[in-house]
Amino acid sequence: FLFPTICSRIGWLLLLLGAVYLVLVTTELLPEINVTVLSILPSDISITESGRGCYLIHNDISDELGTVTIMVGLLLIAFSAERDEDEFTDALRLRSWYLAGISYAVVYILCDLLIYEIAYLQYMWFVQGGLLILLYILIFKSKIHLSRRSSDGQ
Repeated sequence: FLFPTICSRIGWLLLLLGAVYLVLVTTELLPEINVTVLSILPSDISITESGRGCYLIHNDISDELGTVTIMVGLLLIAFSAERDEDEFTDALRLRSWYLAGISYAVVYILCDLLIYEIAYLQYMWFVQGGLLILLYILIFKSKIHLSRRSSDGQ
């Protein structure tokens, strides 16, 4: 299943808006959005304790808004049909997923071995924030671009 081609443009717009929003939030140019939210782990519990149930907590959701917007954008870009979708494009998609998966694993292992303490937590936030999908998009779009360029030159 692929989204319609127009969803790719919407995805790029969401990706840009989410990235700009996160930059503005992290530089504190925008105010915090503090609301009561549902949490599956309360903020005062350690990871080793066993918490059960859901909790209502008061939290700033600015970063969540930015990251969710970015992830939705990445998903729309990654899973939108190309204008000329065919078997060749399907093969490029599959090869791109393979390369993205291998690249992701290599980056993950290297960072696990070379990054420590709070910097590691920040890196893990980035990894969970869509590195695999981002790698796939970069590989797939570059392969599509190269394939169109070579077919135009012939």
